[in-house]
Amino acid sequence: MNEGCHSRMNIHIDIIMTALCMGILMTSSGAGHKLPPPIISLDPSLSVYNMGDSITILCSPPKPLKVKMIQFYKEGYIPPLKEAEDNTYVIPISNKGNGGRYSCTYSTEIQEKLMTSLSSEHVIVNVSDKLPPPIISLDPSLSVYNMGDSITILCSPPKLLKVKMIQFYKEGYIPPLKEAEDNTYVITISNKENGGRYSCAYSTEIQERLMTSLSSEHVIVNVSAFIERTTEATTVHETSTLDMRSKTSISTGQTTTATMLQQTSVRDNEVKRTS
Repeated sequence: MNEGCHSRMNIHIDIIMTALCMGILMTSSGAGHKLPPPIISLDPSLSVYNMGDSITILCSPPKPLKVKMIQFYKEGYIPPLKEAEDNTYVIPISNKGNGGRYSCTYSTEIQEKLMTSLSSEHVIVNVSDKLPPPIISLDPSLSVYNMGDSITILCSPPKLLKVKMIQFYKEGYIPPLKEAEDNTYVITISNKENGGRYSCAYSTEIQERLMTSLSSEHVIVNVSAFIERTTEATTVHETSTLDMRSKTSISTGQTTTATMLQQTSVRDNEVKRTS
Protein backbone atom coordinates (compact mmCIF):
# COMPACT_ATOMS: atom_id res chain seq x y z
CA MET A 1 0.00 0.00 0.00
CA ASN A 2 1.55 3.34 -1.03
CA GLU A 3 1.92 6.44 1.13
CA GLY A 4 -1.09 8.17 -0.46
CA CYS A 5 -3.40 5.35 0.60
CA HIS A 6 -1.97 5.36 4.10
CA SER A 7 -2.47 9.13 4.31
CA ARG A 8 -6.11 8.96 3.19
CA MET A 9 -6.82 6.10 5.63
CA ASN A 10 -5.28 8.06 8.49
CA ILE A 11 -7.44 11.07 7.68
CA HIS A 12 -10.61 8.96 7.66
CA ILE A 13 -9.61 7.25 10.93
CA ASP A 14 -8.93 10.66 12.55
CA ILE A 15 -12.33 11.96 11.50
CA ILE A 16 -14.10 8.87 12.85
CA MET A 17 -12.16 8.91 16.14
CA THR A 18 -12.76 12.67 16.59
CA ALA A 19 -16.49 12.20 16.05
CA LEU A 20 -16.59 9.36 18.56
CA CYS A 21 -14.59 11.28 21.16
CA MET A 22 -16.89 14.28 20.80
CA GLY A 23 -19.87 12.06 21.48
CA ILE A 24 -21.55 12.99 18.21
CA LEU A 25 -24.17 10.53 17.13
CA MET A 26 -24.49 10.86 13.38
CA THR A 27 -27.32 9.00 11.77
CA SER A 28 -27.64 8.56 8.03
CA SER A 29 -30.78 9.63 6.28
CA GLY A 30 -31.89 10.79 2.87
CA ALA A 31 -31.08 14.35 3.86
CA GLY A 32 -27.60 13.46 5.09
CA HIS A 33 -26.01 13.39 8.52
CA LYS A 34 -27.70 15.00 11.57
CA LEU A 35 -25.98 16.50 14.60
CA PRO A 36 -27.56 15.78 17.99
CA PRO A 37 -29.63 18.58 19.55
CA PRO A 38 -28.22 21.01 22.12
CA ILE A 39 -29.57 21.34 25.66
CA ILE A 40 -31.61 24.49 26.31
CA SER A 41 -32.34 26.08 29.70
CA LEU A 42 -33.68 29.26 31.32
CA ASP A 43 -31.99 31.39 33.97
CA PRO A 44 -33.79 31.97 36.24
CA SER A 45 -36.10 29.02 35.71
CA LEU A 46 -39.57 30.07 36.90
CA SER A 47 -43.12 28.92 36.22
CA VAL A 48 -44.29 32.52 35.64
CA TYR A 49 -42.36 35.69 34.82
CA ASN A 50 -43.44 39.25 35.63
CA MET A 51 -43.08 42.48 33.71
CA GLY A 52 -39.62 43.84 34.37
CA ASP A 53 -37.99 40.42 34.77
CA SER A 54 -34.95 39.51 32.67
CA ILE A 55 -34.46 35.95 31.38
CA THR A 56 -31.32 34.42 29.88
CA ILE A 57 -31.83 31.49 27.49
CA LEU A 58 -28.78 29.23 27.48
CA CYS A 59 -28.05 26.89 24.55
CA SER A 60 -25.46 24.18 25.29
CA PRO A 61 -24.08 22.08 22.41
CA PRO A 62 -21.95 18.98 23.16
CA LYS A 63 -18.92 20.33 25.03
CA PRO A 64 -16.00 19.06 22.88
CA LEU A 65 -17.60 20.35 19.73
CA LYS A 66 -16.20 23.46 18.03
CA VAL A 67 -19.34 25.42 17.25
CA LYS A 68 -19.42 27.99 14.47
CA MET A 69 -22.83 29.52 15.16
CA ILE A 70 -25.82 29.23 17.52
CA GLN A 71 -29.39 30.03 16.49
CA PHE A 72 -32.28 30.94 18.83
CA TYR A 73 -35.88 30.51 17.71
CA LYS A 74 -39.34 31.35 18.95
CA GLU A 75 -42.30 29.25 17.91
CA GLY A 76 -44.28 31.05 15.23
CA TYR A 77 -41.29 33.08 14.00
CA ILE A 78 -39.43 31.67 10.99
CA PRO A 79 -36.11 33.59 11.04
CA PRO A 80 -33.88 33.09 14.08
CA LEU A 81 -34.28 35.66 16.86
CA LYS A 82 -30.52 35.66 17.13
CA GLU A 83 -27.65 33.99 15.27
CA ALA A 84 -24.22 34.46 16.82
CA GLU A 85 -21.19 32.70 18.26
CA ASP A 86 -22.19 33.14 21.92
CA ASN A 87 -24.67 30.72 23.43
CA THR A 88 -26.95 33.08 25.36
CA TYR A 89 -30.03 35.09 24.44
CA VAL A 90 -31.45 37.65 26.89
CA ILE A 91 -35.16 38.53 27.03
CA PRO A 92 -36.24 41.61 29.01
CA ILE A 93 -39.90 40.96 29.89
CA SER A 94 -41.79 44.12 28.92
CA ASN A 95 -45.13 42.72 27.70
CA LYS A 96 -47.17 39.53 27.23
CA GLY A 97 -45.69 39.13 23.76
CA ASN A 98 -42.38 38.05 25.32
CA GLY A 99 -44.01 34.82 26.41
CA GLY A 100 -43.90 31.71 24.21
CA ARG A 101 -41.94 28.57 23.33
CA TYR A 102 -38.23 28.96 22.60
CA SER A 103 -35.68 26.55 21.10
CA CYS A 104 -32.17 26.62 19.68
CA THR A 105 -29.78 24.86 17.27
CA TYR A 106 -26.07 25.08 16.53
CA SER A 107 -23.92 24.84 13.41
CA THR A 108 -20.49 23.33 13.07
CA GLU A 109 -18.12 22.39 10.28
CA ILE A 110 -17.56 18.69 9.56
CA GLN A 111 -15.51 17.53 6.57
CA GLU A 112 -15.48 21.12 5.28
CA LYS A 113 -19.27 21.24 5.31
CA LEU A 114 -21.30 23.53 7.59
CA MET A 115 -23.94 21.39 9.29
CA THR A 116 -26.83 22.42 11.54
CA SER A 117 -27.96 20.31 14.47
CA LEU A 118 -31.37 18.99 15.29
CA SER A 119 -33.47 21.46 17.28
CA SER A 120 -33.36 21.44 21.06
CA GLU A 121 -36.45 20.78 23.13
CA HIS A 122 -38.68 23.79 23.80
CA VAL A 123 -38.59 25.91 26.94
CA ILE A 124 -41.76 27.79 27.85
CA VAL A 125 -41.84 31.39 29.04
CA ASN A 126 -45.14 32.25 30.76
CA VAL A 127 -45.70 35.97 31.34
CA SER A 128 -48.13 37.26 33.97
CA ASP A 129 -50.73 39.75 32.79
CA LYS A 130 -50.27 41.72 36.05
CA LEU A 131 -47.48 44.15 36.80
CA PRO A 132 -45.40 43.08 39.81
CA PRO A 133 -45.54 45.27 42.92
CA PRO A 134 -42.86 47.87 43.61
CA ILE A 135 -40.61 47.80 46.65
CA ILE A 136 -41.38 50.44 49.29
CA SER A 137 -39.01 51.71 51.98
CA LEU A 138 -38.58 54.49 54.57
CA ASP A 139 -35.58 56.80 54.93
CA PRO A 140 -34.67 56.94 57.73
CA SER A 141 -36.16 53.62 58.81
CA LEU A 142 -37.02 53.95 62.51
CA SER A 143 -39.34 52.14 64.90
CA VAL A 144 -40.74 55.46 66.22
CA TYR A 145 -40.71 59.00 64.83
CA ASN A 146 -40.80 62.22 66.87
CA MET A 147 -42.21 65.70 66.33
CA GLY A 148 -40.28 67.52 63.59
CA ASP A 149 -38.83 64.36 62.03
CA SER A 150 -38.80 64.21 58.24
CA ILE A 151 -39.41 60.86 56.50
CA THR A 152 -38.93 60.06 52.81
CA ILE A 153 -41.02 57.20 51.43
CA LEU A 154 -39.24 55.61 48.47
CA CYS A 155 -41.16 53.58 45.86
CA SER A 156 -38.98 51.41 43.59
CA PRO A 157 -40.57 49.74 40.52
CA PRO A 158 -38.68 47.02 38.59
CA LYS A 159 -35.67 48.65 36.92
CA LEU A 160 -36.39 47.46 33.38
CA LEU A 161 -39.82 49.09 33.17
CA LYS A 162 -40.39 52.60 31.88
CA VAL A 163 -42.71 54.05 34.52
CA LYS A 164 -45.22 56.77 33.64
CA MET A 165 -46.55 57.60 37.12
CA ILE A 166 -46.13 56.60 40.78
CA GLN A 167 -48.94 56.70 43.35
CA PHE A 168 -48.55 56.91 47.15
CA TYR A 169 -51.38 55.76 49.43
CA LYS A 170 -52.24 55.83 53.11
CA GLU A 171 -54.52 53.21 54.60
CA GLY A 172 -57.99 54.65 55.16
CA TYR A 173 -57.63 57.29 52.43
CA ILE A 174 -59.10 56.42 49.03
CA PRO A 175 -57.43 58.95 46.67
CA PRO A 176 -53.62 58.83 46.38
CA LEU A 177 -51.71 61.17 48.69
CA LYS A 178 -49.48 61.94 45.72
CA GLU A 179 -49.39 60.98 42.04
CA ALA A 180 -46.31 62.09 40.11
CA GLU A 181 -43.35 60.96 38.01
CA ASP A 182 -40.83 61.02 40.87
CA ASN A 183 -40.69 58.09 43.25
CA THR A 184 -40.44 59.86 46.62
CA TYR A 185 -42.99 61.23 49.10
CA VAL A 186 -41.86 63.31 52.08
CA ILE A 187 -43.68 63.44 55.44
CA THR A 188 -42.82 65.95 58.17
CA ILE A 189 -44.09 64.72 61.53
CA SER A 190 -46.24 67.46 63.05
CA ASN A 191 -48.94 65.44 64.82
CA LYS A 192 -50.09 61.87 65.49
CA GLU A 193 -52.19 61.90 62.30
CA ASN A 194 -48.97 61.53 60.32
CA GLY A 195 -48.68 57.98 61.63
CA GLY A 196 -50.21 55.06 59.77
CA ARG A 197 -49.67 52.42 57.07
CA TYR A 198 -48.36 53.61 53.69
CA SER A 199 -48.09 51.83 50.33
CA CYS A 200 -47.43 52.67 46.68
CA ALA A 201 -48.05 51.51 43.11
CA TYR A 202 -46.90 52.56 39.64
CA SER A 203 -48.35 52.87 36.15
CA THR A 204 -46.70 52.08 32.82
CA GLU A 205 -47.76 51.88 29.20
CA ILE A 206 -47.85 48.42 27.64
CA GLN A 207 -49.00 47.96 24.06
CA GLU A 208 -50.57 51.44 24.12
CA ARG A 209 -52.49 50.66 27.33
CA LEU A 210 -51.84 52.36 30.69
CA MET A 211 -51.61 49.61 33.30
CA THR A 212 -51.28 49.96 37.09
CA SER A 213 -49.21 47.54 39.14
CA LEU A 214 -50.15 45.52 42.15
CA SER A 215 -49.78 47.46 45.41
CA SER A 216 -46.53 47.30 47.34
CA GLU A 217 -46.35 45.94 50.87
CA HIS A 218 -47.17 48.40 53.66
CA VAL A 219 -44.63 50.37 55.66
CA ILE A 220 -45.68 51.55 59.11
CA VAL A 221 -44.98 55.01 60.50
CA ASN A 222 -45.29 54.97 64.31
CA VAL A 223 -45.53 58.40 65.92
CA SER A 224 -44.09 58.93 69.41
CA ALA A 225 -46.58 58.61 72.28
CA PHE A 226 -45.16 61.88 73.64
CA ILE A 227 -46.63 63.70 70.66
CA GLU A 228 -50.01 62.04 71.30
CA ARG A 229 -49.93 63.02 75.01
CA THR A 230 -48.85 66.56 74.13
CA THR A 231 -51.66 66.87 71.60
CA GLU A 232 -54.22 65.54 74.07
CA ALA A 233 -52.90 67.79 76.87
CA THR A 234 -53.16 70.82 74.59
CA THR A 235 -56.76 69.92 73.79
CA VAL A 236 -57.61 69.46 77.47
CA HIS A 237 -55.90 72.74 78.37
CA GLU A 238 -57.83 74.62 75.69
CA THR A 239 -61.09 73.05 76.89
CA SER A 240 -60.34 73.94 80.52
CA THR A 241 -59.55 77.53 79.54
CA LEU A 242 -62.86 77.79 77.74
CA ASP A 243 -64.68 76.37 80.79
CA MET A 244 -62.97 78.89 83.08
CA ARG A 245 -63.91 81.71 80.75
CA SER A 246 -67.52 80.55 80.72
CA LYS A 247 -67.61 80.26 84.51
CA THR A 248 -66.04 83.69 84.90
CA SER A 249 -68.55 85.15 82.49
CA ILE A 250 -71.47 83.54 84.36
CA SER A 251 -70.10 84.66 87.74
CA THR A 252 -69.61 88.20 86.48
CA GLY A 253 -73.13 88.23 85.10
CA GLN A 254 -74.58 87.06 88.41
CA THR A 255 -72.65 89.73 90.36
CA THR A 256 -73.80 92.47 88.01
CA THR A 257 -77.44 91.36 88.34
CA ALA A 258 -77.23 91.31 92.16
CA THR A 259 -75.69 94.79 92.21
CA MET A 260 -78.43 96.16 89.99
CA LEU A 261 -81.15 94.67 92.20
CA GLN A 262 -79.49 96.15 95.29
CA GLN A 263 -79.30 99.59 93.70
CA THR A 264 -83.00 99.41 92.69
CA SER A 265 -83.98 98.49 96.26
CA VAL A 266 -82.07 101.47 97.70
CA ARG A 267 -83.76 103.87 95.29
CA ASP A 268 -87.23 102.49 96.20
CA ASN A 269 -86.55 103.06 99.93
CA GLU A 270 -85.42 106.64 99.34
CA VAL A 271 -88.61 107.38 97.37
CA LYS A 272 -90.77 105.99 100.22
CA ARG A 273 -89.00 108.19 102.85
CA THR A 274 -89.40 111.26 100.73
CA SER A 275 -93.12 110.61 100.36
